[in-house]
Order: sequence, then C-alpha cells, then structure tokens
Amino acid sequence: RRRSACEALQGEVTHLRKVYNKLTHDIEASHAYKGELEKLIEQGRKSEKRAEGAENKAAKSHAEMEATRRKLDHSLHLNRKMADDYDAVSRSVAVTKQRLAETKAQLDAVLSENRKLEKKKLRLTQELEQKSREQQQMPGGAFFEGETTAVKQNDGIAANREDLCCRQLEENIRRVVELEKRNEEELARHKRREAGFKTQLSEKNKEVRALIKLNERLMVRAERAMRKIPSINKRTYQRSRSSTTDSGREGEAVSSTTKSRPVHRQALGVHDDKEFTNAPAVKLTPQFPETMTRETWRE
Repeated sequence: RRRSACEALQGEVTHLRKVYNKLTHDIEASHAYKGELEKLIEQGRKSEKRAEGAENKAAKSHAEMEATRRKLDHSLHLNRKMADDYDAVSRSVAVTKQRLAETKAQLDAVLSENRKLEKKKLRLTQELEQKSREQQQMPGGAFFEGETTAVKQNDGIAANREDLCCRQLEENIRRVVELEKRNEEELARHKRREAGFKTQLSEKNKEVRALIKLNERLMVRAERAMRKIPSINKRTYQRSRSSTTDSGREGEAVSSTTKSRPVHRQALGVHDDKEFTNAPAVKLTPQFPETMTRETWRE
C-alpha cells in the first residue's frame, strides 16, 4: 500500500513538474511576445507620426494649391476684363479710323472747293486787271457820267467778290488745319491707350503663366505626399503581420499568447485587414485627385 502510494505521489510529482515546466515556458514565451508587442506598438506609433507628417504636408500642399487656384482665377478674371477693355479700345480705334476716313473725305471736298475758289479768284483778278488797262487806254472824255458810274460799280462788285473768295479760302484753310490737328491728336491718344493695354496684357499673361507653373509644382508635391501615405501604412501593416505570424508559430501551444493577438492589432488601431489597407490616411476634398487628373486641372 505504501509502495503504491509512493508511486502515485511520484507520478503526481512528475505531472506537476511537467505542468511547471510548461507554465515556465509559457511565461517566457509571453514575456518574449510582450517585448515583441511593445516593439510593434512603438513602430506603429512612429508610422502614425510619419503618416501624420505626410498628411500635414499633403494638407499644406492642398491649401497652397487652393490659394494658387484662387490667385489664378483672379488673374484670369482680370485678364478677361482687360481683354474686354482691349476689345472696346479696338472698336473705338475702328470708329476713330472711320471718322478719320470721313474727315479725309470732307478735307478732300474742302480742298477741291479751295481750288475752285482759287481759280475763281484768279479769273476775277484777271478781269479787274483787264478792265483797269482798258480804262487807262481810253481818253478821259470818251465816257459819259453814267458809264463811268457803271464801271465803278462793276469794279466794286468784283473787289467784293474777290474779298469774299479770299475770306472763304482762309476759312477753309483754317478748318483743314483744325481737322488735321484734331485727327492727329485723337489718333495719338488711341495709340497710347492701345500700347498701354498691350503692356498690361503681357504683364498679366506673365503672371498667369507663373501661377500655372507654381500650381503644377504644388500639385506634384501633393500627389507625391498622397502616394507616400498609403505606402507607410501598408509597410507598417505588413511588418506587424509578419512579426505576429512568427510569434504565433512559436507559441501555438500557449493559449494566453493566442488570446493576446487581437490586443496587439487593437493597439495598432487595426480591426480588419480590408479596413486597414483601404482606409484613407488623408482627408482631402473629393475633387482631387480622385476625379481630376493633372491634364484636366491644367485645362
């Protein structure tokens, strides 16, 4: 009876020793896995910090891009306004050219009238000279008193006609000079306005081109930052998953180790593989870059 009792005690001691060894192995595996979990959690925190930095960079680039887009819209609005003003000036120049053509026609008419008046003046002068020569050639008593009075009246009428032609000629010349001067001033004013508008348009076009180049650079930076964020998250997830799989293979016999795996995934903020890989790391406006490419943005 004592021998059987001793054997039973010895078997129980052996069993307890095996349980003790197993528990010791489980505790060591748990400590090792705990250290591994702490390393993975630290790596997850670093990855989150990097992702936050990339997110902040992307948000900053997006804000700069929005500001540049507003500047570009404002510049394009000013450019369109200046183009409308330039069209108005062009129409005004066309009207001025039409007026110049009309004035030139009037000027030609006045010049033709001047030539006619000069011919008339020359003819009247010749008639006066001829009459004065005839009057000098005739003897003094050849005329009656009535005939002398008629000759004097005719001479007065011819002189008046000559004076009238001279006055009309001077008035026409003065009108021609005034019209030419006014046309030259108006044409010079329109040319100055047109040159000013051309200069402003070239400056605005330079500003618009510079803003477009800046916007393209900001868009490239935003795209690079947004491509960088999913790669950071994916790399962290793959590293954590491979480490978890290796630790799980080592401690498959330990039930506590298997139960602690979801704790590690929750500590990293991961609840589902699909949710982790497809979760957007940056919250930007939906119009960029999902529904807008670089070509459409440039347009």
